Amino acid sequence: MEEKKSIFSILWHQIVMTFSMAIILASIFGWILGDAAMEHGGFFHLGSAGLPFQSIAQMFGLSTVLSVLVILLMSDTLLKKVMLLWRVALLLFLCIVATAAFALIFRWIPLGAWDAWAAMLGTFTASFLIGFSTMFIKTKLDDRRYEKQLSNYKMKQNQEETK
Repeated sequence: MEEKKSIFSILWHQIVMTFSMAIILASIFGWILGDAAMEHGGFFHLGSAGLPFQSIAQMFGLSTVLSVLVILLMSDTLLKKVMLLWRVALLLFLCIVATAAFALIFRWIPLGAWDAWAAMLGTFTASFLIGFSTMFIKTKLDDRRYEKQLSNYKMKQNQEETK
């Protein structure tokens, strides 16, 4: 049996996973596109040389906000009767708003750099879809495993009753 986890351990796990993926993706994009993005300043103002410590700390803050949104919207405590599709759509919208707010507040992307904003929106959407697909596949695999365990349990119960 799995042990019951506290909301703080679940939140911490979600924050660490989100932050790790954000740093990995930012590192990859910075390594590939950092020198081209350096002219815009902001998040990649060091070019492909690396990420500033301030940006890493800001990404941790954004990861925390996004993780809270994921936990609130994907658990059954807040939105009990809302379809999963609507939860995902709301989550996507709120995550884009939160990310754009962080980008504006911390000047990751200059306001007039529409190409940079389009690139950020595209990479964010792609990252969101990859993360959601991973979560969806994991859920489906877990469902299959639990169904198999339930089936084995019922078969074992039937065998014990017939003895």
